[in-house]
Amino acid sequence: MPLVRDFASALLLFHGAVAERFGLHETDLTALRFIGEAPVTAGALAEATGLTNAAVTALIDRLQAAGFVRRERDASDRRRVYIRPVPSAVREVDKQYARLKDDMATLLGKFGASQFEAVLSYLEGATQILERHTESVGNEK
Repeated sequence: MPLVRDFASALLLFHGAVAERFGLHETDLTALRFIGEAPVTAGALAEATGLTNAAVTALIDRLQAAGFVRRERDASDRRRVYIRPVPSAVREVDKQYARLKDDMATLLGKFGASQFEAVLSYLEGATQILERHTESVGNEK
């Protein structure tokens, strides 16, 4: 399905352009989107991204050096370190996605209720298929 391939490519290229705009790797940007507004541990970040602990440490180092996150020790357990987003820096990234979100909302506004439900159903199903295939690729070692 060339249209799905083109959509996926356009989405990846947009994500890459945003990462490049801020001097980040695409994986860094994905992790930053995962961190969002709430603090996470490096372990949770490793689990969410599928990266090794060493790779997550390097990723956090890059995000911290670029001013997007900071490390903060847990007051009750000094061994635990939380990765906290720097809101002002994250807002700059969010602006890039906000424009996309606005344009996508305008596009979706052109659909009737039943058409909108069909689009949502397709996207939910496609997401589940992608997740399943992503997992199966990792299991084919």
